[in-house]
Amino acid sequence: MVNKRKKMPKPRQEICSPLKWLCFLVGFIFLLIGLVMTCLGVYLLSTDIKAIEHFLDALINPSFLITIFGAFIVFVGTCAFWGSLRENATLLKLFSFTIFASYIIIVVFAFLVFFTFYTHPDDNISAQSILLYAIKHYHTNKNVAEIVDYVQEQFECCGATSVSQGYRDWLLNEQFVCNSTNPYPERCGVPFSCCRRSHSNDESETAQTNKLVPAMAAFHCWKNVQDKKVQDVESRINTYGCIFPLRQVFEKNAIYLGIIVSIIICPVCLAICLSHLLAKQIDHQRYLLEREARRYERYQRREARQKYNDHYAAVLQTYQLTEEDGGLREVAVPERDPNHKVSYSTNHTNPNIAKNTQPKKKSSSEMNEAIPVLSNTNNKKNPKYHHGHNAL
Repeated sequence: MVNKRKKMPKPRQEICSPLKWLCFLVGFIFLLIGLVMTCLGVYLLSTDIKAIEHFLDALINPSFLITIFGAFIVFVGTCAFWGSLRENATLLKLFSFTIFASYIIIVVFAFLVFFTFYTHPDDNISAQSILLYAIKHYHTNKNVAEIVDYVQEQFECCGATSVSQGYRDWLLNEQFVCNSTNPYPERCGVPFSCCRRSHSNDESETAQTNKLVPAMAAFHCWKNVQDKKVQDVESRINTYGCIFPLRQVFEKNAIYLGIIVSIIICPVCLAICLSHLLAKQIDHQRYLLEREARRYERYQRREARQKYNDHYAAVLQTYQLTEEDGGLREVAVPERDPNHKVSYSTNHTNPNIAKNTQPKKKSSSEMNEAIPVLSNTNNKKNPKYHHGHNAL
């Protein structure tokens, strides 16, 4: 009897279910946030379509930045969401890599912000060069104009460079240039955001009789200021540039920026560790399944060989030769090797059989006919044949 091998148990479960569903939940939240941001950015882009002709146009376009950032979050959330749901280690590793790369980009961006305020003004990536570019394109890009107006109103500044005469930087704009060939109504002026908030003309005599005069004067405070001295216009507009107050704000909040970057690293490291751990568990589980499949294939091959050997041995044990028409009949035996066929023939005219067979002398005249025999090997293995031959 063949000892059948016991059924091998299935490999143990290596994937932690709470970890899997935690990564699934994080990815799902990322996916929802990214979809909302992408839809909002696309809507804002559709309402205010502006051609992006320069890299800075993309950086200062809030709707474009929201769309790109939302699409990136959708990609990251999909990797975590689908990777944990389908137990795909590749997507989980991609999620870990993108999260790590995003944190590196944030650190580099913080360093660039610090770098722009302390580089030489002639460099293309300095804060001064960025503001001068915005001044030149004030009327060609609505997003640029809104950002410049917001900065000048919040920090009560005008222009970019000079501390005392920053408003003269607006001469770089073709609509504010002060010459006789300028056809624009803004000639020799500055944007309205350069006007002082507390400007009033209460000292005039007409202001006491007409209350609209201060308001009208404040409304026209930006006109015809480029061809006048600083002392004449400093009561109407802000004269110093915006680089100095922006640098002060950055220096005051630099420590908070560093704290934010340091705090972000905690959830980033946690997300990377959890996703990487789940990916390692999935890889190990796949390795166990593949190893079990290889073992089962080897087991099946051994079982097939064992069954064939048992069947071959059983056929050899039940092999019988019977006398029929003066000859011997044999039972067909399965061949061991398909490339090597062993034939069992009863043809006594075969020269190989005749050469290897030496029949004994007959004791009777009825037994003159030659008895066909098998090869010497089969004669030695067949006791029944020897018994019949001796009886003759």
